[in-house]
Amino acid sequence: MDRNTSFNLELCVLAAFTGEGCFLGSAVRPSFEDAFEHASIEAHRHLVIANQQRDFSRFPYNRIYFFSRNRALAEKILDRERVNHWPSPRIKLQLEYAADFFFIVRTIFDGWNSWHKGPDERLLY
Repeated sequence: MDRNTSFNLELCVLAAFTGEGCFLGSAVRPSFEDAFEHASIEAHRHLVIANQQRDFSRFPYNRIYFFSRNRALAEKILDRERVNHWPSPRIKLQLEYAADFFFIVRTIFDGWNSWHKGPDERLLY
């Protein structure tokens, strides 16, 4: 693949709710694939985990369980995060790797924190 080739990606973040919980799913896919399908499956998988997992002491199970019991908090966080003008991100690190048939880019922005850090109340996906 030519490094200058560009293509569109579709981002889907799904928040699925039950009476008392919130279950998140997400996907980034080329526009010819269905990101919603993967995000839906992931959210459903989190519902199954919350109902069947026995050990919630480690990540990501602790957050899945926490938000499976805290719908109101998840809704409050999601409402707070709706903004009209997101700040422009500043790139902190960007690494690239190219081979004959694929190209990988890893980009980290200022202010980024690893998804496993922070308290159980940190809702992100």
